[in-house]
Amino acid sequence: MKLSQESSISKDAIILDNYLNEIIHEEDKTLFLEACKSASAGALRGSYIMIWLSCAESIKRKFNEMAQYDGKAGKIVGEIRKKEGEHRSIDKYILEKARDYGFVSQMQFDELNHIYSMRCKYAHPYEQSPTVKGIIYAADLVVRHVLSRPTKLRHGYGQRLLEKLLTNKTYLGDYEKSVIKFTKTVLNKIDDSILGWLLNEYLERLNELYREKEKEIFFRRGVYFCREVLKIKEVELFSEDEWHEHVNSYPYILMHICSDACIFKKIGLRAQESIVTTIFEESNSNVRLLKIIENFLNENVLDERYGKLFREKVLSLDVKEMIASELSLKTCFDFVIKSLKSYDWYIQNPIVDYVMRKNNEIINLDEGEQEELGRNIYQSAEGSANSSIRYINNIKDKKIVASISMLTGMLLEAFVNEKNIIRFKYNYLSDILIIINNLSEDDRGYILDKLCNSIENGDVLDGRSASNDINKIYLFKYQYIWFEKIINKLDSKIIPF
Repeated sequence: MKLSQESSISKDAIILDNYLNEIIHEEDKTLFLEACKSASAGALRGSYIMIWLSCAESIKRKFNEMAQYDGKAGKIVGEIRKKEGEHRSIDKYILEKARDYGFVSQMQFDELNHIYSMRCKYAHPYEQSPTVKGIIYAADLVVRHVLSRPTKLRHGYGQRLLEKLLTNKTYLGDYEKSVIKFTKTVLNKIDDSILGWLLNEYLERLNELYREKEKEIFFRRGVYFCREVLKIKEVELFSEDEWHEHVNSYPYILMHICSDACIFKKIGLRAQESIVTTIFEESNSNVRLLKIIENFLNENVLDERYGKLFREKVLSLDVKEMIASELSLKTCFDFVIKSLKSYDWYIQNPIVDYVMRKNNEIINLDEGEQEELGRNIYQSAEGSANSSIRYINNIKDKKIVASISMLTGMLLEAFVNEKNIIRFKYNYLSDILIIINNLSEDDRGYILDKLCNSIENGDVLDGRSASNDINKIYLFKYQYIWFEKIINKLDSKIIPF
């Protein structure tokens, strides 16, 4: 019978040893290991008491760790030391403060308090001894509720953190990657239960900084920090009703934080509509905010009715506002074409300068749009718009790479208008032909075929009325062998003079 009991104790002690792998801190393992050894030796009373001591000492260690960051934890540590100095029992005090501070919940406190009560009972040799199952139960609760849980910072640290983020310019580097890295570090330290409070406090104070130029660094920092928190911890920190309330309470900071489509799409329809309305209103004084709406539309997280309002808003801008908005060429395409057709150098030149800066975005336009852009840049050059002339020269000098469809549009504009009426614009044709001559045979062939098809579908041209233009055009056949193809097609469409 005795052999059977020892066998049972040895088997259950192995199960107890398995809990060691779940304990995070090495210093917490020391007392728990003693509990394991006591259980293996059959000293069940001693094992139970050591399990409780490992719990109490771990909570003490957590308070000591928190005291570096949190004054409230520091006061608790001071009280513990005072009680210990007076040789008073601190176990119950530690457990109650662990509940009050948030290390354990009320339910966890009740379960751990039961273990503490039984530890007091088992400490007396004349009382009942714990069972093997009781030891395993106690070990499971202590490890699950205390020893396996990382120490997390709470309100005191959070309050000091906010003060540093909002007042110390040199606390972090003024760039997004630095703040994101810092945010991830903070989230590993801080208790999830205070995140809602922390964000609420931060949002309220950030919203007040929106129009304060001298505090822009703190505003940017807050946007990066809060956005990363919401990405990592998910926007479900708040309900849809809470999001709607927050967006209306802190509209300026949240329109920036929620500019990330991944966040925006999860905050609920009412909050989304409030943010979009705020952006449209604020864009009257800061057109760059329209980039947020553009991003939402590109990510398909915004209703098309807002897409229509957005496009109308873009077309209503003046040239300076459109350029200042930093919107993409794709978004501003209709505005660009409208401006190039204005026959006003003061409108055309800055628009072409904008197109040159966005030259790498031309590939995002479809082929028809690229051709239309090429046509209108060429026609504005013919109208002596200096920026358009410079753009063509930059392509010719290989300072800028033009798409094949855009070059097609330029060449088409020199011969046939958009209504397929043949007429000639030759002031900068020589530059376009130099560019085309430097293309590969396949690319040049593609452009020539497009032009010849357009001429083929064009109206017949009276050679007598256009004789001067025709003679100038025909001279190019002596410079480029491949130009003969264009001459042959023109011959078929011109009434001889």
